Amino acid sequence: MRIEISLILCLFVFLSGHGQASPEVNEESFFKIYELARERTGDNPLLKNGIYYENLYLNAKGNPFFVADKFFQGSVTYRNTLYEDVMLKYDIFNQDLIIRHDEENVVTQSILSHEFVSEFTINGLIFKNLSMDPSEKGYYQLVADDSHLSCFYFWYKSRNESHEGKYKIYVFSDNQKRKYLQIENQLFIYRNNRNFVRSFPEASRSRIKNYLKNNRINVRKADDSQMQELIGFCDPLIH
Repeated sequence: MRIEISLILCLFVFLSGHGQASPEVNEESFFKIYELARERTGDNPLLKNGIYYENLYLNAKGNPFFVADKFFQGSVTYRNTLYEDVMLKYDIFNQDLIIRHDEENVVTQSILSHEFVSEFTINGLIFKNLSMDPSEKGYYQLVADDSHLSCFYFWYKSRNESHEGKYKIYVFSDNQKRKYLQIENQLFIYRNNRNFVRSFPEASRSRIKNYLKNNRINVRKADDSQMQELIGFCDPLIH
């Protein structure tokens, strides 16, 4: 795909340099090249300028993907441009975002370049390309975001090997996640109510502890809506 685009661009430069005496021919040539490029790359060529994806885990037990081994309709911000209604699949074992291209009777898949993806949505969830934890560079689910306080999840899977006769197969774990609080640019990892409360300034801890108790919230099991309400309660207490 990259080679095709490069050839088309080179042809355009060539025609531009040799068509100065005939603007009509130059303009006609430009539109022919434009149509050829659109036929080859579609309306969003940048999204196809990635690495061809090949599933290496067809015989594995489990899979490396978030939620399920299938594509979800979503959106992606790529090179600062928002693309909506695209089909995405998130490999949380390798931290790869895979996009599906449907063209006539041909379906292809490619991995979007990590450095150019700033945000995407999949299965109704928002993910951001962050480097909050140097040991876990990848995509983080934005669970809740308030004035001074944000909550993120880092999703991952582990992989083991199993031997069945002469063959070795991969075995993937279920979805796992690490939970983070970002309080005014400070990062905290929490696993339970106790270290969640300890992430906050001491003056606010008793009120947060009581809120958790009164509302019977266990942050280890809380769903996204409970966490959003909790973050909304905690944010004004930081100061």
